[in-house]
Amino acid sequence: MVLGIQLVLIAVIFAIYGIMVKRIKSGTHFYRVWFIMGGMLLIIGILRILGLWQKLPGYFRYTVLALWLIYLAFCFIVFIKVIRSFSHKVPGDLDYIIVLGTQIREDGPSKALYFRLKRAKEYLDDNPRTKVIVSGGQGYNEPMTEASGMKKWLTENGIDVSRIILEDRSKTTHENLLFSRELFDHENFSYGILSSNFHLYRASLLARKLGLSGFSLIPAYTTPLYLPHNMLREVFAYIVGRFKGHF
Repeated sequence: MVLGIQLVLIAVIFAIYGIMVKRIKSGTHFYRVWFIMGGMLLIIGILRILGLWQKLPGYFRYTVLALWLIYLAFCFIVFIKVIRSFSHKVPGDLDYIIVLGTQIREDGPSKALYFRLKRAKEYLDDNPRTKVIVSGGQGYNEPMTEASGMKKWLTENGIDVSRIILEDRSKTTHENLLFSRELFDHENFSYGILSSNFHLYRASLLARKLGLSGFSLIPAYTTPLYLPHNMLREVFAYIVGRFKGHF
């Protein structure tokens, strides 16, 4: 009974969190995973409260439990790898930094993109010789290419246009890096990859698979409230990337 009530409460928390994530309009439908997980826990919780869970076949109950434990263990392993990318010593005076794009809106950068651009501006201000490659095409729900939106924000915030290089074809992180590497001699110049802290682990795997090496990682701040959502999305993106052979 007690465990059933606890599962129902967790399910409600997941649903509320999913609604919060949906309201920020991140540009994806991944927020639905919180409703799916919450729904599964809600069903199990209600069955336990009603005393029906123990009446189900043992093999079914143990299979469900095993799948949840495997899922949680996998999430934990990926979370640890992601968190290790949160803090890096960033060298100064890199020749280039590559800023990976994310959603651009009618009123400007999304919150995640804003923090990436803010971090890029800080680095560019501190290192006036560095050039920046802004990488991102146009999604179905975006008013312009992410690269164009990033260029606009940077120039409006004091970065000279001559320092900005556009990569405006990519639709995914894999393509961000694939197309960006064509814009500079990555074997003879120093460069860094800049993205949200939760995103850097996967980006580094993709970069190495593409033959990029010697790069620095430059983490950008993420709003703590939405960090669980972003990290969970990285778990699924990691699985998809493995399936596609991207790393």
